Amino acid sequence: MTAHRPEYTGRSAGVRVLRDWERHLVPEAGRWPNQTVLEIGVGEGRSAAWFLEHVLPLADARYIGIDPWGDSRRWKRAEDRCRRNLAPHREKVRLYKGRAEDVLPVVHRTVHLCYVDAAKDTISVAFYSALVWPKVAVGGLVIWNEYRHTQHNTVQRAVDKFLTDHPHDVVWAHSQLCVRIR
Repeated sequence: MTAHRPEYTGRSAGVRVLRDWERHLVPEAGRWPNQTVLEIGVGEGRSAAWFLEHVLPLADARYIGIDPWGDSRRWKRAEDRCRRNLAPHREKVRLYKGRAEDVLPVVHRTVHLCYVDAAKDTISVAFYSALVWPKVAVGGLVIWNEYRHTQHNTVQRAVDKFLTDHPHDVVWAHSQLCVRIR
């Protein structure tokens, strides 16, 4: 059987990101019972499809995605593309259309990997970090996308400030930052 290939538009993920994911995230596969990945900012579902194929292989694994997707034609196409990309895994997927601050209170699963790929302003990044941190199991991972991005240096500032008061170990720090919660 051939693995499902997500429908991509635009640029693909960087080679370094994929190397980091393969090196550090693939060994996380099946590490936890009822393993759950939470993503804030799903877009077209490309990351979600990768997580489902490489990190969530067990039947009891779950993916939770949150995205407001918006009402423009562009966002409606992105949401449709996401649903098509994740269709082969629909039994493991729960997508929420809405703002993270409205949806996270109804998510009652412990999360083992959280991928934050939403708004890039300092206030939003700090806010999302504070919302997801208590949902992640000790030993679980949190990844912030575009951590070191010349157009989004606000992500790095917000995350660095947030992490000063939250015990963690850095797993990798390139264009993304991944930490393991202590």
